Amino acid sequence: MIDGKAVDGLSIYNIGGNNYFKLRDLGNALGFTVDYDADSNTAIVLSKGSTAVYQNAFEKLLEDVNEKRRADMASEVTFDGFEDYLQHHRGEVEITQAEIDSLMDLNHPGKATLTRAEALEDVDLYFRALHYSYGAYYYFGEENFQKAENTIRAKLSSCKTITRDQLISLMYSNLLFVRDGHFCIAGRYEPAYESSVQYLYYYSDRSFGKDANGYYLLGESEKWYYTSCGNANAEMQPYLEKSGRVCYSLRQFCPATAAHTTDIITLTKGGETKTVSLTWSLSQSYLEDGSQVPDYHYLKSNGIALITIRRFDWNYEETMDEFVRTGSDLKNAKLIIIDARSNSGGDEDFIKNWLKSYTGEEPEQKTIISNWGTAMFDRTQAYADLGEEFAAFRTGDKDYELFQGKLLANSTPILLLTDSMSGSAGESIVTYCRTLDNCLVIGGPTRGVQLVGNVRGWTLPNSGIGFQFGQALHFIYSMENVEGKGYAPDLWCNPKTSLQAVLSMVERYDLGSAEGVAALRAQLPNILTK
Repeated sequence: MIDGKAVDGLSIYNIGGNNYFKLRDLGNALGFTVDYDADSNTAIVLSKGSTAVYQNAFEKLLEDVNEKRRADMASEVTFDGFEDYLQHHRGEVEITQAEIDSLMDLNHPGKATLTRAEALEDVDLYFRALHYSYGAYYYFGEENFQKAENTIRAKLSSCKTITRDQLISLMYSNLLFVRDGHFCIAGRYEPAYESSVQYLYYYSDRSFGKDANGYYLLGESEKWYYTSCGNANAEMQPYLEKSGRVCYSLRQFCPATAAHTTDIITLTKGGETKTVSLTWSLSQSYLEDGSQVPDYHYLKSNGIALITIRRFDWNYEETMDEFVRTGSDLKNAKLIIIDARSNSGGDEDFIKNWLKSYTGEEPEQKTIISNWGTAMFDRTQAYADLGEEFAAFRTGDKDYELFQGKLLANSTPILLLTDSMSGSAGESIVTYCRTLDNCLVIGGPTRGVQLVGNVRGWTLPNSGIGFQFGQALHFIYSMENVEGKGYAPDLWCNPKTSLQAVLSMVERYDLGSAEGVAALRAQLPNILTK
């Protein structure tokens, strides 16, 4: 192809793994430029002075993502309705310091079987604690919590005794309206991840290309264009194949109860129509559960940097400090890959400090956050590490703060890998890195643990039932509740093998040296969980 037009009889040589070696050198000598489109096996020649511009599939996607992100950052978000959920009732809810102290005894084993009076005492204290300090109490509705408490009390009225497990089940079953990924009872019950509400990612076995006429099925001798699928949850999205090819594919992103296992899609070519079958596969996260250790690695080779980071934990402060320091070291990298799959969270300050180390600027995302402080939380400690823009939080002068965010300049492509076990601060790395130009999020959607921060746990004094919730209600980008849904990637693929696919993509689109890719590939057995 010369200046955007197909040319017959043009030969291209493959020498030493460089698909346009001889023609490229000739172009350098004579003043024209040469690229090779690996997806179409086409040489792209642009004559001297040509105004035509060639972009491969990766470059087109990155440009589209940059344009959308800049537009989103430039727009003003008012977060209408947020003030309706703020708590202004501190003098109305009575909870004593002695009761708070009893809740803080996390090692109290409690009783396996409780009398009705003991169970009612725990239920009463639990709901008063929620009313007093839970950041999303009014978001989910005071009337809903009151109804839940009344239902539980009514059930207990017919019991002389009740076991701890029965009480857990009774409480949990009446709190399913709470869509908060940090909210849980007895450590394992999280309403946001019920099968009827948690969103899962299913990928299909068909890939598509895209041109001015639409999406066409790859692997055919002629272009058959996609027209429809009998599945309301099927949606065409940018997709990364195992081979490293950037293309498009249908995906389902919905609760398991709404997912299809197979579908029929309709294709057209001119006046002809045909149907083909589609098989869906449930995507796999890197780990079955979020990692409880950082599993930190930092590798560099020939300008390509790879970081794996699976938890931001103060218990590993030395490792976290090392991660933060890589920011300044990466300023001269040609490509950065951050593998944050199955990152279970921790403290997002490490992310902000890393970005500040990398860009030299304080990152700011588009967000609104409440400023509530009660005796159940230590406000001074909770906000001690925040920047000067959060000064009011430390004094309690404001009910909430709103930030419109800012876009940080960045010319180095950053490829950030996520999956459904990337949660809390493990997905804050997504929201903060999206303040950067030239950052692509790749893999699957995050877990969706964002609604309420400043989280801690307590234990009910009679039963010993543990529970946790947060105090700081906040939204990012919009007023959408992403709990159990998370943040979607820019480029979808099966997260389980996304790092291998990304390295193939780097190779395919010449994003980094072949030597660098080979060196990193050789290290994968040493850094990835078997």
